[in-house]
Amino acid sequence: MKLILKRLIIIVIVVVGVIASLRGLVAIGERVPMIEIAGAESVNGNLTLTPIRFAQTDFWFYPPRVDAKLGKFRVPALRTGNDTDTIDLRFVLFPTTNPDSTAAPVVYLAGGPGGMGVRSSSGDRFSLFMKLREAGDVIALDQRGTASSKPSPVCPDPIEEPLDRVVSRDELKEIYAPVYRSCFEHWASMIHPDAFTTAESVQDLEDLRLALGTERLSFVGISYGTHLALSYIRKYPDRVERAVLAGVEGPDHTWKRPAIVDGIVSAISDALESEAGWFGFEKDIEAAIVRLRDDAPVITIKDPRSGEPIDIALGPRDLKLAVLFGLGSREDFHRVAKRVRQIRNGNYEQLAKYSLRLRGPSRFRVMPISVDCASGLSDKRRQLIEAEMEGALIGDVANLSLETSCAEWPVTDLGPQFREPIESTIPVLAISGTLDSRTPPSNAEEALSGFADMHHLLIVGGGHDDDLLISSTKIGQAMVDFLRTGDPDIERVELPKL
Repeated sequence: MKLILKRLIIIVIVVVGVIASLRGLVAIGERVPMIEIAGAESVNGNLTLTPIRFAQTDFWFYPPRVDAKLGKFRVPALRTGNDTDTIDLRFVLFPTTNPDSTAAPVVYLAGGPGGMGVRSSSGDRFSLFMKLREAGDVIALDQRGTASSKPSPVCPDPIEEPLDRVVSRDELKEIYAPVYRSCFEHWASMIHPDAFTTAESVQDLEDLRLALGTERLSFVGISYGTHLALSYIRKYPDRVERAVLAGVEGPDHTWKRPAIVDGIVSAISDALESEAGWFGFEKDIEAAIVRLRDDAPVITIKDPRSGEPIDIALGPRDLKLAVLFGLGSREDFHRVAKRVRQIRNGNYEQLAKYSLRLRGPSRFRVMPISVDCASGLSDKRRQLIEAEMEGALIGDVANLSLETSCAEWPVTDLGPQFREPIESTIPVLAISGTLDSRTPPSNAEEALSGFADMHHLLIVGGGHDDDLLISSTKIGQAMVDFLRTGDPDIERVELPKL
């Protein structure tokens, strides 16, 4: 009894401590605690900077806090024609900790498309953002169309795939088509989906630079954020000081090559075997696909929304998507391998739960669809992808969402010139994970071949996402060194074995 009482007292103390630590902090946007400590200051035109206290959301007891500034500015929705609509954007500026810094502000560009820079800076990457302040001011920007921008269009009607049967690829497109068409038409009458493309976001960055009154910008981008940074570099080469590009998505990399995806899956299988003693991941995938095709299982699980039992039919595509999306970070590799082994052995419950979430009703944001469909792909890449589809292990589903959406989403294509290689003398640091199936090292070598001052930091054993930024403190130090001097000082980071 005394032990239980002690534990209750400890819990109460912890809860009170957390409440006290967050006292005065309010959520601005989505799960980002910050509080204004002074009135907004007009800086230039419609740009305002408000002093705030900013707190990390990823903490155990007392959240680290830092003085920062909340920036807000307004940009044209479309910079062509007679459109008069506007979009309100926000960012958080973390002032440099280096009093002698003369470096350009560092703008963080989130991935996705659809990721939010401010949320990234308040989560598990908070320490990285604080580290980057050694190089200069750091700006966490929320791009147009993300949840904090105004407006942030969402399709009005949900999409829901059939659960009681496995549909073909063509039937899947037919199911999605009317929802995409109606969504595009719905928003075209208010704020046109053409407003949410990389080309417009490039102009937002230029508007931000002008409003801040700085001669140049530097970038830290991840995944889609590198695609945006490269587009800015192409258009405004004289206004970029340096760029760190983690998980490079080049101008013609929006659509993924099935053979490269499968090649990384094979490399992950080899790593699991040599480092973790887990044998046959790739073979398990092959066998699980065959078993799902032969068994055509229908699994009864509880619907988490209604609490009622529900039947869900499973097929090979469910497994392929689960593996594709599951192999993001290295910490997930072993878990995915275990789930695939279960499926190979006839245990489908976890796959059914995952597929229910994936195939259940959902509403899509306009911005990611417009961005990817407008960026498009070259004829050469289209031909490569079509040739590699036949016989692909899981790579044949890598572009499934683009196939279903872009055919019914008549956003203006940004054109062949947008996708052409870039030649530049701007110093760039590419960061690639050797086990990254989404933005593999070959992306960086291909997209940055025309950069005369290119450095490539390999994260050996790293996947996508956080693996590229915070899996080792050496990465943050290399980024700071590069942003300050143009030399990251290292070429490889060896991560611990899986």
